Amino acid sequence: MVRELCGIYPIRLIVTEDVRYDHYRFRDGKHFSTVEIGKTLTYREYRKLAPLELVEVPDTDAWRERFGLEKRVDRKWEQIPETHANDAAAMLMGVTGCGNDPAAPFFVWRRLRYARRSLYRQNPRKDGVRPRFGGTANGGFFRKGDWVEAGKAGKVCRGWVCGLPTETTRLVGVADADGRRIGQFSPKKVRLLARSTGFSWKEVAAHSSPE
Repeated sequence: MVRELCGIYPIRLIVTEDVRYDHYRFRDGKHFSTVEIGKTLTYREYRKLAPLELVEVPDTDAWRERFGLEKRVDRKWEQIPETHANDAAAMLMGVTGCGNDPAAPFFVWRRLRYARRSLYRQNPRKDGVRPRFGGTANGGFFRKGDWVEAGKAGKVCRGWVCGLPTETTRLVGVADADGRRIGQFSPKKVRLLARSTGFSWKEVAAHSSPE
């Protein structure tokens, strides 16, 4: 996702919170070693894209309080800045000194998910034939995850390809950013906007600002 953002915006600095675990004082963090391996690899990839600055957790907390940014830990399932973005906003303002922009957009990025490719369905049909199942391509022009513009009955919508033409239906399925299918469209009425990057995105709300 960071690579995609660097392809969209002129990223000059990456700031991230350096999570840690005190293995000397606590003995219940046996699974955190996997996190430490993952963060080391992640930092290495970040540095290939832009300069990286690491921030300590207490600094993030202090900046968030200083700039009046609320953090919600009790409703993590809500797609709002208070649960998923204000820590990052606090680090950005603390490191760079920039101000809080109440009109800044808040985008939700989600990894696209599909049925895993299987050469055939596990159970055969009545004729004994097991049709192919899953995967992201079937030899046609479109692939699952492509961002497209589709039209039907005078209405035009944009979304991500979630279904490809098969022997049963010759239509292309299109889904919204949450993975819910918008509808099925004729391939002639579907226009490719961008090849799949593996992510969907939508603008949800603006960042909250201190009163």
